[in-house]
Amino acid sequence: MKHIYQLISIIFLVLVIAACNGSLSRNRYRGFESVIDVNKITSLKPSLRGQVLDVRIPPSDSLTFDHNSRLTDIKYVRLETTPESKIGLLEKLIITGDRIIVADFSVSKSVFVFDSTGHFISRISANKGTASRKAMISNFIDIAYDFERNEIILHDQSEAKSYYFDKDANFLHSEKEYVYFYHFANLKNTDQYVYLNQFGANEHIPGLAGSTLYLGTRGTKLNFTTKDAVPGMIGDLNFYININLSFNNSNDNIFYTPEFSDTVYQIGVDPIAIFPKLVIHYPGPDINSKLKELHKENLADYMKLLSQNQYYSFKGEVLGNNDSTYYIGTYRDNFYGYFLSARTGNIIGGPVSSTFSVKDSLDLDGFKYPLTTYKDHFVSILGFSDFSLSKSLPSSKLAAVRGTIKESDNPVLLFYKIKAF
Repeated sequence: MKHIYQLISIIFLVLVIAACNGSLSRNRYRGFESVIDVNKITSLKPSLRGQVLDVRIPPSDSLTFDHNSRLTDIKYVRLETTPESKIGLLEKLIITGDRIIVADFSVSKSVFVFDSTGHFISRISANKGTASRKAMISNFIDIAYDFERNEIILHDQSEAKSYYFDKDANFLHSEKEYVYFYHFANLKNTDQYVYLNQFGANEHIPGLAGSTLYLGTRGTKLNFTTKDAVPGMIGDLNFYININLSFNNSNDNIFYTPEFSDTVYQIGVDPIAIFPKLVIHYPGPDINSKLKELHKENLADYMKLLSQNQYYSFKGEVLGNNDSTYYIGTYRDNFYGYFLSARTGNIIGGPVSSTFSVKDSLDLDGFKYPLTTYKDHFVSILGFSDFSLSKSLPSSKLAAVRGTIKESDNPVLLFYKIKAF
C-alpha cells in the first residue's frame, strides 16, 4: 500500500510538471545555439562492457536477512541537530571525502552541508539565508556534486538556471540552462554530466527527441543522446508511462533503468558509453512481463496489477559499492532488498523484521536497507522511529545513540560493509 501511495504522489508530480511544460518555448532557451552545437549531438551506440550480471531473485518467502551475521566494519555518523540544521525530509544524500550533503526538497526546501563527522557547516535554502539571497534562488528540484571542482550545484527548473556553491555552501555563480531536464549527476573524476529528462519539452533541439538521457559537460553543453543504445527507451512527454525515476548515482557509478524494464544500465567513461549491467529475473509472475503480454504498458494497468500483491516488480532501485557488491530493491506484497556478489554470483537478503527478537545480540538497532554507498560501504539512514523499534533488545554498538536520540533529532547515518558471501 505504501508503494501505491508513492506512485500516486509521482503521478501528481508528473501532472504538475506537464502543466509547466506547456509554457516552454524556444524563447525560454534563447541563445542555446551559442552553447550547444546541435549538428554535433550524436546518439551513443549499443555497447557491452564487462559481464552482464544475472540477478535471480529468490522467492519472497524463502530468505530473511540476518544482519548480525552479514555486516562488518560498522560505523555511524550522527548528523548534528540545531534549529538551522534540522532536516525536514532526507530525500537525497551525497557523500564525499569530507562532506555529507543532504537535500530536503519538500519540507524545508534546503540543502544541508555537514563535515564527515556530522558537524553542521551551513545550509542553502530557497528564499532564505545569505547564500540564497546572494544567488537569488527561489526554487530547486535537484542537486548534484562536481567531484573535480568540489562544488554543489542546484538545479532550478522554473528559472532554467544552475546555481553553483563551494563545498561549504558559499555562493559562487549561476548559469543559464539550455535544455529541459529533471535529474542530473556528474560522472565522478570527469567533466561529464548525465541529464535525465523523461518528460520531453525540448522541441528547440529536435535531435534530443526519443532519448531520456543526455550527456555533456556542465551548463547543459550536450554532446550525446542514448536513444540508440537503450532499447525501448521512452523519451517523449507521456503522462501514463514516464513515472520511473530510476536514476541512481552510486559511488563512481550512474545506473539507469528504462520504464517497465528489468535491465539496469550503467554509464561509464573512457570512452563514454551506456551498457547493460544487471538483468533481473524473478521466481514467479512479474508486472513488466504481464504488461507486455497484455500490450498495455500504462499506469492504470500497472496500478491494477500492483494492487493484487501477486506480481514481482522492480523500479530500478540499484546501488553498487567498490567491493563488487550490488544492492537491488524489489517488491511483491512487500518490499524486499537483496545483495548480489558479482564475484560469486550469490545473493542474500529478504525481510529484516524476523531478526528483531529479544534473544538476538544485535550489533545494530533498527537496521534498514541502504540509501546510498560510499566507497566499500553501504549507507543506511536510521531515525528515531527505527531505534524505538528495538528498545527491548540487548545493548548494542548503537546503544549510546538509542539512549539519547530524540524524535526531533536529525537521522543517523550507518556505514557498513557486507561480509564475503
